[in-house]
Amino acid sequence: MALQSAEKLCLHIERDLGKQQTGRAAPFTSPCIFLVRGARVTILIVEDEKNIVLSLKLMLEKMGHDVVCARSGVEALEISRKISPDLVFLDIVLPGMDGFLVCQAMRKESDTSKTPIIFISALSREEDIKAFNAGASEYIVKPFTPEKIRETVEKWL
Repeated sequence: MALQSAEKLCLHIERDLGKQQTGRAAPFTSPCIFLVRGARVTILIVEDEKNIVLSLKLMLEKMGHDVVCARSGVEALEISRKISPDLVFLDIVLPGMDGFLVCQAMRKESDTSKTPIIFISALSREEDIKAFNAGASEYIVKPFTPEKIRETVEKWL
């Protein structure tokens, strides 16, 4: 995760600063807080509809986030193992493997077990319940607004 990398960097800086001033490692200091807050996050979009991918990607990039896209469930799992995203937007109806299975698989992986997974779908209330049973953090109904996306990202990051 990008945030975990920033935290590791902070620990090294904090130790170096402490050694310069006292000759031994110092406790957590304010330069670390600054670096963690400035860290960019990576968001994975798992969606097979090109127009939705494009609009969501543009919204998230405009907010200053790094965005990676997958068009299928299998591709999403491959990508998530490589990049450990900080947040996932996941459609339910996908080619090859549905969003419920993707979510369950991500929850079993150590790097993504705690990652917020936001389902995005136009499906029924019954699907909403299935999403939470699969491990979803939240469920957004299509069509969504830029305000709803911003609110959701701010809530989970």
